[in-house]
Amino acid sequence: MCLSSHRENQLTQEQKQILNHNTERDHVVKIMAFAGTGKTTTLIGYAKQRPKLRFLYVVFNKSAQMQAKDIFPGNVSCKTIHALALAALGKRYRKKLHFTSLNLSSVFAVMPAGQRSIVWANVVTKTINNFWASTHKRIVAKHVPESYKDTHGNMCQPNKTEKKMVLKHAMDIWKKMKQVQPTSELAYRMYHDGYLKLWQLKGAKMKELYDVIFIDEAQDCTPVAIDSLMSQQCAKILVGDPHQHIYSFRGAINNLDMIQHTHIFYLTQSFRFGPEIAYVGATILEVGKRERKTLIGGGEQGSVQGQDTEMWSRFRTGVGGADGRLAVLSRTNFSIFNEAVRLINLESTSRIHIIGGIEAFGMSTIHDIWALKQNLQIKDPFIRRFSEGGVGGMTGYRGLRKYAEITENQEDGLLWKIDAVEKYGERIPDLLKLIRRGHQTRQQNADFILGTVHKAKGLEFDTVVIMDDFGTLKAFLAQEHGGNQSLVEDDDWNLMYVAVTRAKRTLFMSGTITDILARAGEYFLRSKLTTVPAESPAPQCAIEGCSNPINTETRLSMHRLPITYVDGREQGGAVCLACVHRMAGHLAFLMSPGIERVPFP
Repeated sequence: MCLSSHRENQLTQEQKQILNHNTERDHVVKIMAFAGTGKTTTLIGYAKQRPKLRFLYVVFNKSAQMQAKDIFPGNVSCKTIHALALAALGKRYRKKLHFTSLNLSSVFAVMPAGQRSIVWANVVTKTINNFWASTHKRIVAKHVPESYKDTHGNMCQPNKTEKKMVLKHAMDIWKKMKQVQPTSELAYRMYHDGYLKLWQLKGAKMKELYDVIFIDEAQDCTPVAIDSLMSQQCAKILVGDPHQHIYSFRGAINNLDMIQHTHIFYLTQSFRFGPEIAYVGATILEVGKRERKTLIGGGEQGSVQGQDTEMWSRFRTGVGGADGRLAVLSRTNFSIFNEAVRLINLESTSRIHIIGGIEAFGMSTIHDIWALKQNLQIKDPFIRRFSEGGVGGMTGYRGLRKYAEITENQEDGLLWKIDAVEKYGERIPDLLKLIRRGHQTRQQNADFILGTVHKAKGLEFDTVVIMDDFGTLKAFLAQEHGGNQSLVEDDDWNLMYVAVTRAKRTLFMSGTITDILARAGEYFLRSKLTTVPAESPAPQCAIEGCSNPINTETRLSMHRLPITYVDGREQGGAVCLACVHRMAGHLAFLMSPGIERVPFP
């Protein structure tokens, strides 16, 4: 959730238009809010101006709900969508509720012996999850994944017979899950997304009535959530940014563009950052998604070239300021673990805060995977099964790795944890101790805040360093002749946009980001008067890999500005005519030869 610090008397014209709109019962209002544009402030102001109306503010995780309770006025009830469903169905299923996600090992345990395999348990689990996320009334062939990995890691497509088998098992599990009698079989317990789906199927009736529903982060709602909320007989105000849709892998669909509305408003002026960071964010959207609606930076002037030497020194040395100002964001958890190791290797007393908490990150699981490899005592019951009878015929450390590869990393990021054990080997116990010792519960006390972009969504930081591990974008940008942009999912562009727009003051870019900017014609070139000592040899071009001399017989020369990246620094300097023509041909005329040079005085 983004909280803007500006006051009500500083509201933009865009915000005032929203506040002046009076909803009626049949209104569906969409607010398309770019990053940091004060959407929460706008909703708070809207509710404050209408104290006699009853509002429901719907969020999709508990931490956001707790935060919202502290800042919204008393006429607003703040609830998660699962809480709404649980209030309606909780009493009926209170003896068989299971507050985690449906686990494929639980599904494996209830499959018939002749058809029991990790591969098919994985497909059945995905089928049930796909059904839960949908608006459909029953499980059908559409919910069966189109492809799956076999035990050799090959991608396969299920045939009609296999689909029929998967549907039978999925429907049987769902049928037994809906029964209210308690059960010892984990697969037949009632799960979060299960009772949400059941609530939707029963008409999504709420115990309390409201005049207006605020639906936050609407771009990341699953179809079942949207259907449940849109069926309510009151006004709806949906708020979100379609460019921050990053949860397709959970079954969420970018609903904002598809939902029919009666009114639409835009919030484009960011209070989080200035024009420099806004320009980078807007360029990512322009290059990746052809988005022309401009994100405007309304905050203080910022930096994107790495001019902040203090923050750069902290990042490179591991010696921070314990002020919670420096965040390192990545695409993957594996990169975050590597960064934590790098920092404690540089400075063993580094104070680190991992967004989401150290246990949720999986430190204990990493230790148990290491213990499995060493044939030592294991605490985690699931990991311990591989040291005993195994799962689906897969035993030991190798069996666990094969299991993780087949399940395509669905089991709470199991594969990256195995990769961490592979990389650091016998150092794992000591590394985990050092990371735990330096971990800060409150991010304000940390030297370094580490997290994936998914975890950082909705947060903001003074300084952001973006790791260069956005593999899909790197591969696309490395292709000649532009590459096939259709191969890059919108979520990949959105992730980079979300990462960039977490920064308030300073952004340290990756090489991938500067490559994206180059696609838009931004090469950080600036024209300067040509000033070289009269007797000096002509300097060489500053572009890496080019040794052309600089033409000193021109009045103007083009210079590439210095840029500090995550993994190094580009010094910048004069650029030759050929490189200027290649990068920005329309500027080459400024370097026309034959004009008398200007020597140093």
